[in-house]
Order: sequence, then C-alpha cells, then structure tokens
Amino acid sequence: MNQILSQRFKEAIKLALAVVIAYGIALSMNWDKPYWAGLAVAMCGLSSLGASFGKGLMRFLGTIIAVIVAFSLISLFSQDRLLFMTSLSLYTAACTYFMGAGKYQSFFNVCGFVCAVICFEGKTDSINVFNTAIMRTLETGTGFLVHTFIGTILWPKKSLEELKSTSQDVLAIFLQSNSILINALDDVQNNSEIVNTLKKQSRLMLSLSKVYDLAKLDSSELWDDRKRWFKLLESVTLINSVYQHILVDIDELPTLKLNTTLPTIRTTLFTISETFTKQMEYLNNNEEIQLLDVEPLTITIEQLAAYSSSEQVLILLFVEKINEIVSYLNSTFCNRDDSIRETQISGYSKLLSFDQDRLLASVRVFLTMWVAFILWIFFRVPGDVLFIMMTVSISMALSTMPHIPPGVLVVPAGVSIFMASIFYLFVMTSLSSFSELGPAIFIFVFIISYLFNKPNQAVLKSVSLTMLISITSITNHQTYSIFGIITIILMFILSLLLISTIFKIPQTTSPEKLFILLSKRFFKQLYNFASLDRFSASAKIHLKKRINNKLLANPAKTLSKLSLLSDYIYFNTSEEENKEKLDNFILCSQEILCRFERTTALVETIDDSLFNEKFKSTLSEFNESFLNDFVGLSKDITFCNFNSIYKYSDIIKTFNLADIMNSGVLKNGIEDTKDSSNEINALISSLRSLAKSIDACKLAMRKISWDILTVPRF
Repeated sequence: MNQILSQRFKEAIKLALAVVIAYGIALSMNWDKPYWAGLAVAMCGLSSLGASFGKGLMRFLGTIIAVIVAFSLISLFSQDRLLFMTSLSLYTAACTYFMGAGKYQSFFNVCGFVCAVICFEGKTDSINVFNTAIMRTLETGTGFLVHTFIGTILWPKKSLEELKSTSQDVLAIFLQSNSILINALDDVQNNSEIVNTLKKQSRLMLSLSKVYDLAKLDSSELWDDRKRWFKLLESVTLINSVYQHILVDIDELPTLKLNTTLPTIRTTLFTISETFTKQMEYLNNNEEIQLLDVEPLTITIEQLAAYSSSEQVLILLFVEKINEIVSYLNSTFCNRDDSIRETQISGYSKLLSFDQDRLLASVRVFLTMWVAFILWIFFRVPGDVLFIMMTVSISMALSTMPHIPPGVLVVPAGVSIFMASIFYLFVMTSLSSFSELGPAIFIFVFIISYLFNKPNQAVLKSVSLTMLISITSITNHQTYSIFGIITIILMFILSLLLISTIFKIPQTTSPEKLFILLSKRFFKQLYNFASLDRFSASAKIHLKKRINNKLLANPAKTLSKLSLLSDYIYFNTSEEENKEKLDNFILCSQEILCRFERTTALVETIDDSLFNEKFKSTLSEFNESFLNDFVGLSKDITFCNFNSIYKYSDIIKTFNLADIMNSGVLKNGIEDTKDSSNEINALISSLRSLAKSIDACKLAMRKISWDILTVPRF
C-alpha cells in the first residue's frame, strides 16, 4: 500500500485525519470555539515532519508571546482607546517587519495577528481577554500536538530525505555550472542558461539552509553525523559563491584561449564534475565510495608571457577561483585537511538589518489596521470586530509577498466558500453526532489539501481551509444561518478592497511596476556607493567603514528581489522575447555588482600615494562618467547614455608603470615598484571589466521594451 499511494495522497490523508482528531478533542472537552484547534492543525500541514513540527512550534510559541503582549497592552491602556490602538498597531507593524527577514516568519506572524485577535475578541474586558487567551493557547497547543503525533506514526517523512534530495539538486546545478565553464573555453556561451543557473543556485542554497534547520528537528541520523553535514553545507555555500563570481565573468574566458595556456584545465574541470557526480551517488545510496583527489591548477611566468598585464590578472583570478573550488572539494569530499573559513551568518543580523521594503510593508499593515479600526467605529461593518481580525491576518500574510496581488485570493476563497456553504447548509444540518460529522470534515479537508498540494500553492491552501473552518464554525451548540455566510463573504470582500487600496501606497504592487522601481533603486544604490571620492586622504578610512557596514549588500539584496520578480512578470506570446531580455539585464547587473565589489576592494588595499596626479585625474574622469549613467538610470530606467567610457579605460590600458606611479616612489628603487605592480595591474583590469559590464548592461536595457511593463495587466 505504501507503494501504491502517492505522497500527495498521503499528505492529504494525514492533514484531514489530524483536523478531525483536533476537532474531536476540542468538542469532547466542550471548549469554546473548537474550530481554533482545527485551524491550528490546518496551518501546520507541511510536507515533512520537521517542517510541520517547526512551524507548529513557532505558532505555539508565537501564541504564548501574543497572549503576554495582549495582557500587557490591556492592563496598561484599556482606559484609553486611542493609546491602546496605537500601541497594538505599532506592535503588529513591528512583527510584520521581522516577518520579512524570512527567519521565524511563522513565529512573528502569529505574534502579531493572534495578539490582535485576543484584544479585539475580548474587547478590552479583562475576563473575556483571559478566557480568549487561555482557549487560544490550549487549542493551538492541541492542534500542534495532534498534527505532530499523526505525522510521527502515519507515513513519517523526515526532513533528512529532503535534505539529501536538495543537496543532490545543489550538486547537480554545480555540475551545470561546470559544464558552462567547459563550453565557454570553446567559445560557446548561452546568456539565458547562465541567468537560469544563477537563479537556481540562489534558490537552492536558500532552500538547503532551511531544510538543514528542519532536519535538525526530526532526524536523529543528522545529529549522529552533524559534523559532516555541517562541513558539507559550509563547503557548498563557499563553492556556490565562487561559481557565481566565475559565471558573471565568463564572457572574458573565450578571449584568453586558456585551452592552450593551461593544458590541464579541461582535466581539472572534468575531475571536479566527476567528484560532484560521485558525491550525488553517495547521497543517493548512502554507501561509501572512492572519491578522486582533485589536483589544483598551476601556471608559470612563461605561460603568462604572451599576455598583456591586464589579461594576466584575469587568468590569475580565474585560476585562483578554480583552485578555491578544488580546495573546498578536497577538504569536504576527499578528507584532506585543507582549512575552510567560517561562513556562518547569524540569523539575528538579518532580522535586525534595515530593509526599506520590509519597512514599507509594516507601514502598510499599520495603515490597514487603523483604517479597519476607524471603519469599525464609525460604520456598521459586517462581522463587527471579526472584520478587523480578518483584515489584520490577511494583510500580514500578504505583506511578505508584495509580488502577489490580493486579487489572487479571490478564486480559491470563492471555491472554498462555495464548498463550505454546501457543507454547512445541506450536509451539517442532517448530521446528529460527531461520528457522522467527523467523516464529512475529513472528506472536505482532504479535497482542499489534495487540490492545493504544491509548495507554491501554500497561500491558496491556507485561505481555502481558513474559509472552510470559519464558515462552518463548528461548536457543541451549533446554529445555522445563511446570514453568517453572507457576513463572512462581505467581510472578505471589504478586507480585500481595503488591503488592495492601501497596498498601492506609495506605488502599485504589480510585479511589472515593482521591477521598474527596484531597477531604479539598484542604480541609485550603486550611485550612492560610487559617489565617494576614493582618493582623498580621509576617503580610505570612510571607505573601509562603508565596506565593513556592507553597503554593497544593499544592491545585492535589491538584485535578488529583481531576480524573484522576473518570474512573476507575465508576457503574452508576442512579448515572450522580453523575458530573455530581462534575464540578460539581470545577468549584466550581477556582473556590474561583482566587478564593483572587486574594484572597491582593490582600491581599499592600494596605497594612493603610489599614484601620480595624472592617473588620479584619469580615474576621477572614469568615475564621473559611469556616475552620470547611474544617476540617469536611477531617475529614468529607459535612460541609456552611450557616451563611451572606454576612452578612459583605454587610456589606463596604454599607461606604463612610470606613467601611473608617483615619481617619488620610483626613486625608492625598482623593488618597491615590483611589490605594487601586481595590485595596480589588477586594478586596471578590474576597471576595464567594470566599464565593459556597464556598457553591456546599458545595451541590454536598450533592447527591453519598457513600455510593455507599464501597461496595466488584468
């Protein structure tokens, strides 16, 4: 039977059975609002035991925090309605901001909207609030325990299996990256393939980190072998970073003719691929296999003699990156003692870091809550305080997904309302005991869970189950009224209209408009960073501080959002070619960012007293040229000033060491000059690559039909 039933079928059975049992416990205990227990189970239903346990635990802990905060707010501000509402809305907005960090999203979501539910359900009456808080905590805890119990005894799917599967996917995408490198050596390059590979790498690495955290919750095998898994995750993260840097610079490879210069490069790359393949076999079969030691690349001065100084720098950088991958492979997979630097980043730094999109989302939730509150005070809104609770919960859920318009919820909500109405009016009225009600609940929950089983349908599944449970509102003293259904429908429509209106402040949330906005922001952030005078006496200290403050992390964060949004932009058949053009633009932007990072790191390490005034003046002109491009693009994304910036890089290319370096330095002897020549050549090469990337990005943007993105979509 285990072979016959699909995983989708099993997950639907487990969720439906857990909902029925949670309802049975709550009804048998005669708890008020037993449907809260069913709702708690429905919100925990995920694909693996670790994922469900983790989300359920976060929801339970979030409920406890929400209860404490609700008690505190009511005890402090119950006599002042405006002060109470201000405090509650600020707290909810803060929870929304922390939700956007990704880590502990379920925890902060529950912390925010459950606090609002308890406060408004109790209507600031201390006894009502206490009863509501106790019931909410009990029933949430019951739902969490029931779902965990069912997930443990019935077809348990541990996260270790998903961790192995995701790890294999990551290694497979590394194989693809390696194939792109091998093809580039033969001057075969596909920009669309590169963009898709970079996207997959980013998503898989994010997924791998999440699955690893979940596997620690439900897999004892992971704990027994946690050092090896941690080392694997650490190395994979580093290898991913190296491949991303190589792929954005891959357009330089065909011109270098590395097949001739480095005869062993193909052997090294094929050995790397074979190592990835063997590690995938190990993860699949869990059997020890003989892994190959990967030999690093070596290059001599004689091999570099035929190249210019800037080309020599590019070759050395490429060899360095390949050898980094070799080092990580040998250290992790081949049991060598090569050291791996620490790469773990605390989740709390991301939680507390500033993000203007998360701030905007929290402001929108704050405004939505206040408008709902004002409507409730001055008008007879459907559902009374339930309208505020529904509005808060939906707005918080949508705040972390600005690319998904609220209107997307209409279809699943409509289908679930129709199904729930049929069940409520025509099925429940003929049932006389829980032995009849239980199977009916099971069937309806099973259908919804089976229909919306995919990960990208999680929001639709949650909305559908919430509507089903809210409309039926099963209690021991059941009453039936068609006006209850009408009220919920009106509440939902009014909430969506309110959220849709406020979420357009200060701009629409459509993916097309957001893509244009984020593109402008990307160039604005680059302009802010590049506008610093890097050759003034005080600039060095200030630059180091700005790098340490991760100023370049801002455009990197914006670029990752652009990559996500591009998948949600709709193009009809006649506009499909624009999808590839957008991907090409994102790739060029990644090249700019990567080369910007390299250039600023070199400037920060080179002593500016080595340069003469003529060279500093040339660099200033060079800097001013692309600053004009950045400021133009930050205001108008269609701005493409094709005044060549290559004339400055060409001047730099023709300089010899005597033209660049300060005469006072040259008098100190040729040995001092040699010590800095490699760094100066690397800087020149990096500046030329940056100039090339900026022009390529402008060319890619010129090909995009930006007018299509501004046309309203329905």
